[in-house]
Amino acid sequence: MKQDLAKIDGLVGQAVGVYKIAAPEKTAPFLRDGLKATDELIAKVEASGLTDREKYDLLHELRVKRMQFNDAIVHALGLSLRAQVAGKAETGPFARFSDGAETFVTAVPGQSFAVKMLVVNGSKLPVTLKGAGLESSAGATYEGSGAKAGEKTIVSGEAYEDLFQVKLPEDAKVTRPPFTRPGIEQAYYDVADPAMRNASLPLPALTAWVTVDYDGVEVKLGQEVQTLHRVTGLGTVYEPLVVAPAISVAVSPSAGVVPLTEKTLMVTAKVKSNVKGTATGTVKLELPKGWTASPEKAEFSLGRDGDSVDVPFVVTPGKMAETAYTMTAVASYEGKEYREGYKTVGYAGLPPANLYRPATYRARAADVKVAAGADGRGLKVGYLPGTGDEVQASIENLGVHATTLTMGDVAGGKLSGYDVVVLGVRAYAAHPGLAANGQLLQYAKNGGVVIVQYNLGNFDYGPYSYSLGDAEKVVDERAPVRLLVPESPVLSWPNRITERDFDGWVEERGHGFMETWDSQYVAPLETHDPGQDPQKGGLLVAKTGKGAYVYVALALYRELPEGVPGAYRLFANLLSLGKNMPAN
Repeated sequence: MKQDLAKIDGLVGQAVGVYKIAAPEKTAPFLRDGLKATDELIAKVEASGLTDREKYDLLHELRVKRMQFNDAIVHALGLSLRAQVAGKAETGPFARFSDGAETFVTAVPGQSFAVKMLVVNGSKLPVTLKGAGLESSAGATYEGSGAKAGEKTIVSGEAYEDLFQVKLPEDAKVTRPPFTRPGIEQAYYDVADPAMRNASLPLPALTAWVTVDYDGVEVKLGQEVQTLHRVTGLGTVYEPLVVAPAISVAVSPSAGVVPLTEKTLMVTAKVKSNVKGTATGTVKLELPKGWTASPEKAEFSLGRDGDSVDVPFVVTPGKMAETAYTMTAVASYEGKEYREGYKTVGYAGLPPANLYRPATYRARAADVKVAAGADGRGLKVGYLPGTGDEVQASIENLGVHATTLTMGDVAGGKLSGYDVVVLGVRAYAAHPGLAANGQLLQYAKNGGVVIVQYNLGNFDYGPYSYSLGDAEKVVDERAPVRLLVPESPVLSWPNRITERDFDGWVEERGHGFMETWDSQYVAPLETHDPGQDPQKGGLLVAKTGKGAYVYVALALYRELPEGVPGAYRLFANLLSLGKNMPAN
């Protein structure tokens, strides 16, 4: 066996020795022989008397080596495969220079479409086409001449083209990641298929494969079937074909609280169509017993693939207790019901992925109150977004509408009409000009309340000095919380905060705790991880002029979107602070 391995190694060395960048095909004969020698050694190992474990380990390495020889031959011969969904035929003087017409990106169960395949031989050495076809993880079937093409020789500068007619079954498997978890409170992912345990992405919905013969050895080329669309600035963008449900339905928000005093609440169902044409159907909410929604059922009509519509429902709760309730949006289209939706995530240059979640709103009835505004109606809250938190949307659960602020509003001092101004997570990183602007502090001195959520780095922009130090954090969401100043306005009104309000928190207690601060600040609570020094800098409150300044590193940005009642009760107190400040 050592001799066989030495022979393979020698052939690799010979290929390296004859390689010329202008004539890479000179390496092909040695790579061909290396592939043959690897196949022979694989057969010898399979027939040997080695133990099962020894065979497994050795065959794994040899099959990897065989794949490397296969791919090296493909590159040496300049073989290329292009497979994409076929769009409408283009005409005109520039059609010959086009990559093709735009296509759909998402296929749906039951859909039929065509896939165009092109194989090019870029070398001076001929290859013989042995077969061409498609492989589908979604259960698609196809027809085309590729499987019956027989032996067709492709010489230098020539190409083989084929067109496959593809049909997805009505129960086609949706393209989705192999891992899921019910929520962020679960610290691990569930894997439906053990074979996909180490996979970061799902199997391609459709893959094209071609087998060619080069001088007695079979070589395979494969490519995920691509779609094509054009984006202004980026130009032509290729993305792998995915399969998704005909209708996607999601709810917004996905979790929150319902104050026991609330008479109604708003739940919005977002319906998106992947149908190639008009999609008409209905959407409704499945509600807890005794709850009602207006409208009871709503119709939708979406004109084309990719269109979406928001359908608002006014929900009237029945008799509520401090417990959890769920509401599920259900869309109906052509006799089928749809109860989940997806969000496409990714970055430019990376394949996008669709992340699915049930169209369920998780609500928890909570005894939470918030102060009224100066006019006896709701508080007027301004919110300057940070780097991607959902706190602003969560404020709506308290019956308070938050107006989105811009840096122009802050720099221009256009804040006097608000009872409270809240800065989103890492707002000073998102808006560098915020650090040099004194309008926020002036607004607080004039009687407003400024609430700053956690920040990182060299951060000292309050009315009195403080420092983050090493940006302390408390990562154990179950870490005990001690109330050091229980009569502090932020812990006592309009909701009496107790240790119970810190039950059920998810992921962490907070991030970016202050290390030092001026004596003008009050630190009303403390928490810490096991073995960590007490962390009192998670919530700091200071009187400044006629108003107040609050720094909160507690993870409200995680708890509020997850519908944690205690986080809402605490946040309601922070928002209400301006109506409960002691006199100077």
